[in-house]
Amino acid sequence: MTVGAYVWCALRIALIGCVLVAVGECIAAGWVTLPLYSPDHWPWGILIAAVGKALVTHLLAWGPVCVVVAIVCGLLLRRRAGIVPEAVMVPVFVLLAGGLIAPFDLTLAERDTPTRIVLLRVLACVVAVGLFLVVRWVARRCGRRAVLRVLNAATMAAGVVTVIVGLAFAGSPMFDPAAYRAAIPQQNIKYRPEHPNLLWIVMDTVRGDHLNYHGYSQETAPRVAEFSKDAVVFDHAVSNGTWTLPSHSSMFTGKSVREHGAEHRYRHLSASFGTVAEVLRDHGYATAAFSNNPWVSPDTDLTRGFDVARVVYHLRHVNRSSAGAMAEALGWSPVLPWLDEDFGGAMTNALIADWLAQQVNEAEPFFLFVNYMDAHLPYRVPREYRAKFMSDEQVYRSYELAQSAYGGIVRVIDYDFNFDGRDFFAMSDREVLRRQYDAGIRYTDMRMGELLDMFDKSGLLDNTLVVIVSDHGEYLDTHGMWAHRMQAYQDLLHVTMILRPPGGGVTLRVDTPVQHSDLYGTILNATVGLADGKTAWHARDLFALAGEAEAQDRVVVSEYCGPAPGNLKRILASKDPDIPPRASPQIAAQDMRYKFIATADGRRELYDLLEDPGELNNLVDQLPAEAQRLADYLTAWHEQTPLFKPPAGEEADDLDPDVIRALKSLGYLGEDDK
Repeated sequence: MTVGAYVWCALRIALIGCVLVAVGECIAAGWVTLPLYSPDHWPWGILIAAVGKALVTHLLAWGPVCVVVAIVCGLLLRRRAGIVPEAVMVPVFVLLAGGLIAPFDLTLAERDTPTRIVLLRVLACVVAVGLFLVVRWVARRCGRRAVLRVLNAATMAAGVVTVIVGLAFAGSPMFDPAAYRAAIPQQNIKYRPEHPNLLWIVMDTVRGDHLNYHGYSQETAPRVAEFSKDAVVFDHAVSNGTWTLPSHSSMFTGKSVREHGAEHRYRHLSASFGTVAEVLRDHGYATAAFSNNPWVSPDTDLTRGFDVARVVYHLRHVNRSSAGAMAEALGWSPVLPWLDEDFGGAMTNALIADWLAQQVNEAEPFFLFVNYMDAHLPYRVPREYRAKFMSDEQVYRSYELAQSAYGGIVRVIDYDFNFDGRDFFAMSDREVLRRQYDAGIRYTDMRMGELLDMFDKSGLLDNTLVVIVSDHGEYLDTHGMWAHRMQAYQDLLHVTMILRPPGGGVTLRVDTPVQHSDLYGTILNATVGLADGKTAWHARDLFALAGEAEAQDRVVVSEYCGPAPGNLKRILASKDPDIPPRASPQIAAQDMRYKFIATADGRRELYDLLEDPGELNNLVDQLPAEAQRLADYLTAWHEQTPLFKPPAGEEADDLDPDVIRALKSLGYLGEDDK
């Protein structure tokens, strides 16, 4: 046998094997993803493109390896009689798949343990030896031509599959997320439904003081800043909670966290509370939610009331392959455009464009909710946007930080940094992550601008109420923490909130404190004219508030209900004296100037937000009257705000195991949480 025969055989085996691996990986991911959608909403285009992405990546990764192996085998075995190339190259690919590819698949599925990986490699060896014996026996018994016929037929089939899925991949948002732009509906809509449409956008994890239209020095959100000039901007907007589940629940129901109870102890929105989507659907609206955050999903009941609910976070994982994971672990992500991924923004807009094209000629109004998560850890944003805020050296380092420098960045930052102490993490690397976070906001801004263009150029914007809000902020080494969820400082609580009525024509900046729970009544008033919008004694209609001549010295309340149970154990076990206090729940009350924080362990804090926006100087002893005034407000607030008690039959917490794994990968749950 010649060396060339081994190389030709290796190329065909690599093609067939990579097709099988790519299809298998996407089926395994789809097994988790597709049950979240009804069959008539399965995103077939995305699924086919995901197979193409995995296949092309595997071919580039393993094709050259197989060729090198084939050359070596050809040189070593060319004088061995009876050893056909197929009998060698088939088991070699199986060994590669079982020893190198499959362990990364286990890692992606978060099922990788040393025992499983060892067993997998042993199994690969056993299967490889078995295939060697089978193929050699067939070649001797039936002749090598019989083996070649099967191999040729499989190669042709694999080639056809490669062309189909490759073309789908090339035209998809996965191929080059930074350059991809979603199709804009060409129709110029003439109809005006009785009620206006609603476009509600959440910039997940975006803190208010990192937006240039709130005074930040970097231009992180130029598109939103331009849009805000024709809208109402609330400069003192505050989140009800410190992370996704409680803040979205407050937005959707108009209730405080104390009232709706959706937090770590009860990880669902109770069916006893109606949502904006349910009310609008009952009034004839078509409703759709496209969420990049697994908390905003059917598993937590936050998508109740939406006719279409797509969890893009899960769908995005369909296009992740073991070859891509290996490239990321080795720091090779920027080399190929499809490995330089975003966190779902491009795919989200592609899906929205398809949905919107079906809605533009319908006579009924619609409610479109979108959650963009590109500013969330691990700050996955294409190189082009990192370069806007970093030097070349920092860009290079940002990719190293994703995996190879310290390990998985989410675990390192959201667990080791927050629960064990931060001394191990270099100051220069912290600066890289801060800039990478800003890059994530800038990328989110671009995708939001693209979505607004869809509405504008199709004629929908003039009859659409637009709401832009962030759900919470992010610690960026402030107050000794990173990420979010813990404690009630402004780094997490100060959010952005912009409302633009249909047609615009309003330019206002409002200083009165407002909060997420005000949105429920405001939106229902502005769309279907329900009552006065008050769902709780502390709620306000934001458009009515904006119309008042002067800013109101209103008090708003935010709550931190404590960490996830699994995280609690690690916090309390920390030897750093600054860390165990993070386990205690907190409640904060703030007006236009002062903010008072009461902690369950008895600590009290008071800050002058005008003079000390970073909350570094506790004035509780210097200004006891101000502290007592806000403490008295909290006492009255507790008396008038009912505490959530789960209705009978709703006590169980039964999140899907795959959703729990996704939440752990984002740092929301501890390793011991179930």
